[in-house]
Amino acid sequence: PRDAGLLAMRICGVCTGTHYQRSIEAVEHAFGVTIPKNARIVRNLIQGALYLHDHVVHFYHLHALDFVDITKALEADPAKTVLEAQKWAKVAGSSPWTDSESEFAAIKDRVAKFVKQGRLGIFGNGYCPHPQSIVVGGVTCVQDIQNPARIALFKDLLMKTRKFVKEAYLPDVYMAGTMYADEALDGTGAGLKNFMSYGDFRLDDTGFYSSKLLFPSGVVYGSDLTKVVPLDQSKIAEDVAHAWYEGDKPLHPYEGETVPNYTGFGKKENGIAYLDTKKKYSWIKSPLYNDTRVEVGPLARMVIGYVAKDERITKYVTNFLTRGNLPVAVLFSTIGRTAARAIETDMMSDVMIEWVDELAKNAASGDLSTWTEFDFDKVAKSAKGYGMAEAPRGALGHWVRIEEGKIVNYQAIVPSTWNAAPRDYKGRMGAYEASLIGTKVANPDQPLEIIRTIHSFDPCIACAVHIVDTQGKELGVYKVDTTCSL
Repeated sequence: PRDAGLLAMRICGVCTGTHYQRSIEAVEHAFGVTIPKNARIVRNLIQGALYLHDHVVHFYHLHALDFVDITKALEADPAKTVLEAQKWAKVAGSSPWTDSESEFAAIKDRVAKFVKQGRLGIFGNGYCPHPQSIVVGGVTCVQDIQNPARIALFKDLLMKTRKFVKEAYLPDVYMAGTMYADEALDGTGAGLKNFMSYGDFRLDDTGFYSSKLLFPSGVVYGSDLTKVVPLDQSKIAEDVAHAWYEGDKPLHPYEGETVPNYTGFGKKENGIAYLDTKKKYSWIKSPLYNDTRVEVGPLARMVIGYVAKDERITKYVTNFLTRGNLPVAVLFSTIGRTAARAIETDMMSDVMIEWVDELAKNAASGDLSTWTEFDFDKVAKSAKGYGMAEAPRGALGHWVRIEEGKIVNYQAIVPSTWNAAPRDYKGRMGAYEASLIGTKVANPDQPLEIIRTIHSFDPCIACAVHIVDTQGKELGVYKVDTTCSL
């Protein structure tokens, strides 16, 4: 069980560290191990750094091009661009990342070279360390905590990232959101309107799943802004009615099974294969909470925090809406989902300063504890536990059952499984599918509106995605380099 995290983190090439941490926590929960304060803070900083990295990369590399055509920079006036940067920075309540006319002119020249080559790289249309500093009982970085210079370096890098978030990321999101305000007000991409968060980032050491959290846990049904229903992990289950696995009923992860049962793609007519949605048609299972389909992710976290009247989250959400002169209703949309990610990043960049200062203060006082000692041979040989928290993309849970000191069953339900799932045993849609209902497409041959909504969830399901039009015609063929091992 102590080694599970090293394997579990490799189920994804993006959110490696958060899978690692959830796996370690599942074993700690099973063994009843409580980690020291410094270990809690270090884990929060590692997880927080993932949020800052992931959200910024998502917007600029994976989502921003759904809103803008980067080649239009060739027609831009650098002087007017300075004014535009200043305008949106003012809306965001910050200074512009740069207001240098010459720097914008240099950027324009670089884009021109890309276009001339005919290879637009990231502009034409994704990264992945595997940390090993978390162990059952705490963390291993005691030498870094002992060295003030290492903590100072982390804070310096954090401050630079925070500056970019406030002076570039937030203004750019305001600009993009304003240009597509009509879609936000129409509720384009709203989807299920049921939101769930496991909660994350422990703020004290009162208990494994009882401490105060930066992101509150809970469920909000039907965009009801009056109440949050407490989360009960026993109500989580996975259904495989339309997924290529064996099984005839939804199962809780402790009893979960993952036995492939590929039954074919669908019917064929004139040599064209059609997806048969009445049968099995996906490698993704359909998670359920209390027999309900729910959305997870930054929007879910901000909505639940706002409805729960969490002081910090309410402050950041209200500030963002006020500066943009926007009603709270715009959150329930594609644009709102993208805005929620930016709001969360802004908040995270601030609270991490508090955590790193707290860590430095503890170290300066002589508190260098990073691990809780326990005797593996004496802990429960038969146990079960779960690690439930929030990855950047949403609710992430790992469940482990242990017998005679060995793992007998291990299941993970990841955020994109919640959102990207096929229909369940009652024929109900998952979050992606529901969010597309009613979407107006200007050009069916270039359905940018569909891509924009799906990208707003920050999908991580590359191995399960195939794109065809309604007639079964291939829209593109891509050669994948499989020589890189994660």
